[in-house]
Amino acid sequence: MITYLWAPPGRAKGGGNFGPLLDEGVRDGRVAIASYPEAFAGRAIAAGPVVFSDVPRLWGPPLVESARLWQRVVTAGGHPLNHPVRGLRRFALLRRLKAEGLNSFDIWRGDERREPMRYPLFVRGINDRDGPYGGLIHDRHQLDDAIETWVGRGRDPEHLLIVEFCDTRSTDRLYRRYTAYVVGERIFPWRMHFGREWIVREPRIENLASDYDIGALIAEERAFAAGDQHVEELRRVAKLAHLGLGRIDYAIQNGRIEIWEINWSPFEHELPPPADDPQFDWFMTDRLPTLRAAIDAIDPQP
Repeated sequence: MITYLWAPPGRAKGGGNFGPLLDEGVRDGRVAIASYPEAFAGRAIAAGPVVFSDVPRLWGPPLVESARLWQRVVTAGGHPLNHPVRGLRRFALLRRLKAEGLNSFDIWRGDERREPMRYPLFVRGINDRDGPYGGLIHDRHQLDDAIETWVGRGRDPEHLLIVEFCDTRSTDRLYRRYTAYVVGERIFPWRMHFGREWIVREPRIENLASDYDIGALIAEERAFAAGDQHVEELRRVAKLAHLGLGRIDYAIQNGRIEIWEINWSPFEHELPPPADDPQFDWFMTDRLPTLRAAIDAIDPQP
């Protein structure tokens, strides 16, 4: 059985909150979901893989307790994934990737007295999931205003991340967000999302139909998902980050990967597209089974 640990608050407890794969695993008796407080309080954890999700949400005493819990799992012969202390959160990850030459863009915190090497920039919270705050920043005056606004809202500048903008727009003027899963020893491409703007969420691909060949974009995404490009670079990223189970989001610029972030608890976001989406059938018959098989493979016991 796989034990999946999660960190409240931020997600209500109950059915349907962890995504279809984990909910399905709970119904089938293959997955047990427990909050960190429950595990710290002595809730029994079955032998087998133990996923430490929500790593960026672990701070202070819960972080100390999670490190102790990790050691207890190891001592009991379990197989923990995602070290809660060694796992690199957003700031440490991006700073390390820049130092290792894997990313070309630099980052720093809002409390660092440092002159940007280049513009434009954008700012965001170090560990939140809200994406960038505002648009691109083009000069020092705008940057100072952004930091002041953050502080004026009562937020610690230490928790503000300043990021050099890396323009990954392709020659067709579309931005592409690539995603890949790390599940134990396996790393595989997942999905590709397209957008006209530099912030690429998960827009409906039909919205591009007025300017692009949707069939060609669909074929491009499926070819990416069926291949193994970037796997070796991503394996290096996962090793640096101490990532055992999660999703890496990235882009391509001048033929090289640029890592945006790691999602340490992606499953609740892996929802099927709407039934009328042209990728719905493919998601249900290819993507979900691929991810399900990878998850099942980390717990080979019947």
